[in-house]
Amino acid sequence: MLGAARLSSNFTRRNFLKTSATAGAGLLLPFHISGHAGNSKNAGPLATAPFSPNAWLELSPEGDIKIWCGKSELGQGVRTALPMIVAEELCCEWRRVRVAPADLEPKYGEQLTGGSLSVRTSYQSLRKAGAAAREMLITAAAVEWNVSRSECRAESSFVTHTPTQRKLAFEQLLAAAALLQPPADPPLKNSSDFTLIGKPTRRTDSLAKATGAAKFGLDTRLPGMLIASMERSPVYGGTPLRFNADEVKSAPYVRAVLEVKSAHLTHQFGDTSGPGSRNYSCAGVAVVADSTWAAIEGRLPRLAGGTGRRGAIGLLASPHIFAFHRNFL
Repeated sequence: MLGAARLSSNFTRRNFLKTSATAGAGLLLPFHISGHAGNSKNAGPLATAPFSPNAWLELSPEGDIKIWCGKSELGQGVRTALPMIVAEELCCEWRRVRVAPADLEPKYGEQLTGGSLSVRTSYQSLRKAGAAAREMLITAAAVEWNVSRSECRAESSFVTHTPTQRKLAFEQLLAAAALLQPPADPPLKNSSDFTLIGKPTRRTDSLAKATGAAKFGLDTRLPGMLIASMERSPVYGGTPLRFNADEVKSAPYVRAVLEVKSAHLTHQFGDTSGPGSRNYSCAGVAVVADSTWAAIEGRLPRLAGGTGRRGAIGLLASPHIFAFHRNFL
């Protein structure tokens, strides 16, 4: 019977200490640990609460696995790619994985999303997160069976004792695993043994997006929330000289009209800030209203009477561009 299982008499303090010492337990992982060994909510003969060995994953007594994604999903697939890394090392069934967006707690680290850096900067730490949980479950099974850890392996959300082919589901080992501390440097799988990474895998968010159930930033609604719509210069680097704010504010449901200065940002690749660089945000005028429609209606065409200074490329037109490229022929 799967589910929370009572530990057998083999799970003695002597066996527990002997096997966990062999596994190298007792050191903290080099990433956030959400709880400590022996946490009262996980400890005990029956697993009645989820097992959370670190900040990135949680195993439920029903056998489901929740993995948190610490990057923003912008269509690039991180809500699938990053959980795949954890699941690969955990050796769990992908169909049991549920993905949740990480909140802004420091335990999830830097959540900057951009520059194609999400997988590159998260790969190693997420592999260790999954591997640490796997090793704890293997240790728990070895103690339960009173066998060597080297005779056990994890696969498809089960731990198997290879010589006898005995099996325990992950959810049957949660209470025992919760008594262990995660290893600091768990062994990682050989890439030739990967079953998820590098393989065609169904995206975790496709169904929700196809049915309209997915929630995006634009879907956020809070009490008293206002919406802003920006009018920017038609040319890069342009700035507004004047705009008819009074007329715009007279439009229905418009609350404010604000000039937004250009922003000089620090770019990850060290570009010099200013017009023409990748880290320069153009100036504009924001119309703040009760709804998106009211903000857009207030902005257009009422702001059309405003004037602005053209940026450095504002005088360019198609004939100039064609002439420029003909010089290279």
